[in-house]
Amino acid sequence: MAKRSLSASEAGLIKARKAFARKGWTQEYLAAEVEVSTRQPIWKFFSGVP
Repeated sequence: MAKRSLSASEAGLIKARKAFARKGWTQEYLAAEVEVSTRQPIWKFFSGVP
């Protein structure tokens, strides 16, 4: 069985959302920067989904 991934704390998510907004980034931009093929992992992170 696959090991579940980690999830961010509420405080961490708040900080990440503020930084994301401050930089003016989109989910598509961040996905391209971290070289993932879709923005699903980015959406899951900001939604607090493990």
